[in-house]
Amino acid sequence: MVFKDCLVGFKELRPLVHLLLPLFFHWIAEEMTVSVLVDVLTSALCPGQSTCSEVIYISGLQQMVVGIFKMVVLPLLGQLADEYGRKPLLLITVSTSMFPFAVLACNQSRDAVYVYYVLRTISFILSQGSIFCIAIAYAADIIKEENRATAFSWITGFFSASHVVGNLLARFLPEKYIFVVSIALLIFGSVYMYFFLVETVERVDKRERDSTFLTKIINVTRKRYESMRYAAVVVFRSPTLKVISLVSFFYELGMSGISSVLLFYLKAVFGFNKNQYSEILSVVGIGAIFSQILVLPLLSPLVGEGVILCLALLASIAYGLLYGLAWASWMPYLSAAFGAIYVLVKPATYAVISKGSSSVNQGKVQGFIAGVQSIASLLSPLAMSPLTSWFLSSDAPFNCKGFSIIVASVSMMIALCFACLLKPAEKSGHDPEEEIEAPLLVLMETPPKGVNSKPEIIDYYVKTLERVLGSEIDAQMCIYDASCDTHFGFCCDIDEDASLELARLPGVLSVRPDPDYNSVEKNYSSGVKLSTLSNPQIGSKLLFPSGNTKHWLVRIDKPGVGVVTKAQMVDYYAQILTKVMGYEKDAQMCIYHVSWQSNFGFCCELDEECAQELAGVPGVLSVLPDKDFESENKDYGGDSLINSANPSDSSEASQITPVRTKKLFITGLSFYTSEKTLRSAFEGFGELVEVKIIMDKISKRSKGYAFVEYTTEEAASSALKEMNGKIINGWMIVVDVAKSNPPRYSRGRPRQAA
Repeated sequence: MVFKDCLVGFKELRPLVHLLLPLFFHWIAEEMTVSVLVDVLTSALCPGQSTCSEVIYISGLQQMVVGIFKMVVLPLLGQLADEYGRKPLLLITVSTSMFPFAVLACNQSRDAVYVYYVLRTISFILSQGSIFCIAIAYAADIIKEENRATAFSWITGFFSASHVVGNLLARFLPEKYIFVVSIALLIFGSVYMYFFLVETVERVDKRERDSTFLTKIINVTRKRYESMRYAAVVVFRSPTLKVISLVSFFYELGMSGISSVLLFYLKAVFGFNKNQYSEILSVVGIGAIFSQILVLPLLSPLVGEGVILCLALLASIAYGLLYGLAWASWMPYLSAAFGAIYVLVKPATYAVISKGSSSVNQGKVQGFIAGVQSIASLLSPLAMSPLTSWFLSSDAPFNCKGFSIIVASVSMMIALCFACLLKPAEKSGHDPEEEIEAPLLVLMETPPKGVNSKPEIIDYYVKTLERVLGSEIDAQMCIYDASCDTHFGFCCDIDEDASLELARLPGVLSVRPDPDYNSVEKNYSSGVKLSTLSNPQIGSKLLFPSGNTKHWLVRIDKPGVGVVTKAQMVDYYAQILTKVMGYEKDAQMCIYHVSWQSNFGFCCELDEECAQELAGVPGVLSVLPDKDFESENKDYGGDSLINSANPSDSSEASQITPVRTKKLFITGLSFYTSEKTLRSAFEGFGELVEVKIIMDKISKRSKGYAFVEYTTEEAASSALKEMNGKIINGWMIVVDVAKSNPPRYSRGRPRQAA
């Protein structure tokens, strides 16, 4: 069984060979220098001494600088990898390490060490953490979700194997050859990746080739900010990603602190050199290979990544405490044995992150959480460097040379507490249905001054949608129709969460299903704000403290020219109420009745303070308690009007003549309206032959329109008169006569003739 599982994991890695081979050599080159650097740096800056506070402080300062820049650079690299491809970003990051090592290969004087620190800091900013994140994103591009945990365990297993090989080379190679061999391996890895690695992301050419250099910088900065904001939204919308980001922060805070001072601590306390360092690191590496390649693939399907993460964090706590309390030279070897378990923190974390985000957001999310880890790396030296130097010196308040490492272990205890909050139901990932996109029609206010031409207006639409999606390219690809003349708006394919956020943006009047999805003609003049997308959870949210609201009848002065239809009138009322409530969506939810023909006004639910403020809004004639709250008839000016759910009154009904059809066409339906709900709404007017909601063939969701057919023309005529403008599931529907043999279109564009 073990052999079979290993074979499955190895098969998953076959597409990743040209990624893992150069990274394997890169990691060997990096690791083989770790054990020798302590001796080289200490000898250069503090000749003849076993401990060197200057090296500890400079290394801590280096880690802080790297942490500051990585907070921005890591998320940017993740976003760039999503937009411009994994390969160029990997090439850049893996090539940076050879330069600082080249300095030490030529000269190991005090000045050369300072130059090394500068170059190594730049290298760390670009490569530390980012290589692994981009590699994980690359793997997620070509590995199925259910097999990612196994594939990630093999990747981290290769990472550990490279550490073992690197430490063995450091153990047996003379010190003078170590940096030379390291540089040769780094060059080989970069060249191999350049020629053999296949790109998995299609790169999109830049559109702004004629813009000035300054404009390009401003645009790139703006786009990166929007993309980072979008990545943060993706993370904090998901409970799983939110918890795992806290776990990553506190774990990195403790582990990076231990890693930065551990070798200096062992040299000062036990007099270790590169040989002992290599042996200890090899113990960790060999145990890591076993656990990641054999243990993790077996345990992951049985207990899940959350349990594995908790066990690994528990081992990391033991790892730190044993080092901090070590009283003999064999204790560090015992502590290193726990490395076989705590190394599972990384693959378990990556698996949780990968399942918690979609494939198109892998780089952004991985980069964002890696940026969170960089904040921890920035903060840890603030405590670890002075604590370590203090307790290694003769001025320590008490005899506990590993006190700083014990403190770092407390941070990992906090990470364990957060890891225990991961719910079993969440670790399986999110439902793919959440990412299904739906065609929507977005009505916009008149564009701002200076936006006149069609290209400018379309660019304005793209930038509006970009604020939600975080990427200009994604926004361009989602828009499939636009109106730039009398009425302003566009049609796009986005998911429900994005549509909710879009509906809240300034300048957006409404967001509703595209009722004419398969038609070239789009109606951008009949959008009703009450039909904006709503979330069931939002609908249940109280706008005011329970018991503080009252029902009010608001009389409005006659609107200006251009506000004629019911849709325009409801928009006008919602705008007035928004001036008091601040949020258009809240205003829409408060309105429960409108009058829009001979008398103008609406009924809403508000607290007294808001009602008093509403009375002072221009255009509002009066705000009075709704004495007829239980009744459908409201007196807005002495006349009884019927409920807003029915847009027609007696005068309107008198103008409607019976239609000669049995089949009706209904648009403006909610995505969640079922045929059963629609049937119950229409069956009161006569016997029904058929009720059919049109479904999208790809998403398997409603397109927002349906056909209803009666046995008699009289029933259809009555339904047309009574149901047009009714609200079903919170959406205002439009009922019309079904046309025979309507023309067929595809995605808003005419299909090519055969």
